[in-house]
Amino acid sequence: MLCITELSLTQIPHKELNNSLSFTATACCQVVAWYLLLEIIFLLGNSIQYEIQWKGCEARETIEGE
Repeated sequence: MLCITELSLTQIPHKELNNSLSFTATACCQVVAWYLLLEIIFLLGNSIQYEIQWKGCEARETIEGE
């Protein structure tokens, strides 16, 4: 089960997309759900910069859509 303790969404300007999602999520369990969410957003053609932190682990990725 995914335990979220912090979640913030902010729209930031993008040279091609006009807007994108930048959020930081802190989970105490698993982070799989967020990857699924990112896949959906990516398919929608958005550019996302996300930072995921959870119990002793960190993952930072930047995905840009066309």
